[in-house]
Amino acid sequence: MIGLFAQAGITALLWLFFLLLKQHAGRRSRFFKFWNWAWVALLAALLALGAGRYGLAPLGLPAAPQAGFLLAYQFGKFLFLLLLLGGTLEYVNGRVHRDFLRFGVLAALALTAASYPLSHDLGRLVLWQAPLGVVVPALAALQLFALPASRRSLGTRVTGVTLMLYAVLWIASGFTLYKERQLGAAGGTSLSHVSVYDGYLDALLQLLLASGMVLMLLEEARRETNAAHAELAVAHEKLLHESLTDPLTGVYNRLAFTRGVFLQTAASTFGSVFIFDLDNLKHVNDRHGHEAGDELLKYFVLTLRGGLRPADQLYRWGGDEFLLLLPGAVYEGVAPRLTRLLQQAAPLAVFDGSVSLRLEASMGGADYADMDSLRNAVSSADRAMYEQKRTHKTAPPPPAEPGVGDLPA
Repeated sequence: MIGLFAQAGITALLWLFFLLLKQHAGRRSRFFKFWNWAWVALLAALLALGAGRYGLAPLGLPAAPQAGFLLAYQFGKFLFLLLLLGGTLEYVNGRVHRDFLRFGVLAALALTAASYPLSHDLGRLVLWQAPLGVVVPALAALQLFALPASRRSLGTRVTGVTLMLYAVLWIASGFTLYKERQLGAAGGTSLSHVSVYDGYLDALLQLLLASGMVLMLLEEARRETNAAHAELAVAHEKLLHESLTDPLTGVYNRLAFTRGVFLQTAASTFGSVFIFDLDNLKHVNDRHGHEAGDELLKYFVLTLRGGLRPADQLYRWGGDEFLLLLPGAVYEGVAPRLTRLLQQAAPLAVFDGSVSLRLEASMGGADYADMDSLRNAVSSADRAMYEQKRTHKTAPPPPAEPGVGDLPA
């Protein structure tokens, strides 16, 4: 009697504990809900067993047929095993077939009904449970032991070992009951003592099983938290990249330069900086539309990148202006090459070749010796670019390229 009530008390406390934890279970912790209901089923079974064996007189309630309580106990134990297996399958496979519970409950009812002729004898009822009491925990334990190494954890090991011990306890209890009920043999073997302490051993295994289940829940919550942090990190990196990148041309923007993106490499050595301005972008936008102007901006970046080193970095400075940073290079050696690169660029054909656009740009550059002088070098390059731009405005326009025309009709 003491063992039964101790087991019922522990089960009640475990159910309350699991009920509190279930409220904080994550999205992928549906397995824990199965196990929460398993403790409910076990608690109901133990209460029914207590009422069936000791009656309701201590509670001041009228007596009821013992067979009804024992059958309720039988059904509760079958439900406990069913939900125990369901939670394990949910954890291992990520889902349980929608008909699992429906057919499982029907099977539990059928087994309970089939044990009705034994309802006057608790020992024979327990013996009727023994095959499932061995097979279900052992099957659940094997499912956990078969998890891939990446999913094995302390929680799965504790739960798996405890489930296997449950199966061993059922083997010992079933063997003892079989000897007593079917063979009529008296106790005396070491296994016969198991039945005496069955309630205490059950209570101990319940505590171990609950510990393993809680560990699995906490580990799953940690995985879910880590996954959420990883998703946030990826989203942050994506937003950061978008905020520092020009969406049209794909190069860094002025904010990236202000925040020092790539400047660590430039600061480690001397170098040169250039400012570019597309002279004819406004004309192209006014005459051919902004779609043509966008294509000209992308063509400029593509042309310039064709002559750059991997260590060089291009920024869209704003509008039709670009800044080029060349670590380890000097103005005198780079400026002629950049000028030829722009002058030799072929006209850009847009609108299926009906419009041809020249690449016309002004350029200014300056050298910097260290990071402190870079700001002054940018200002010098900007002034030199505007000086060249004024020169281009006063010079006669270049001859029109063949095929240059307005927007197609």
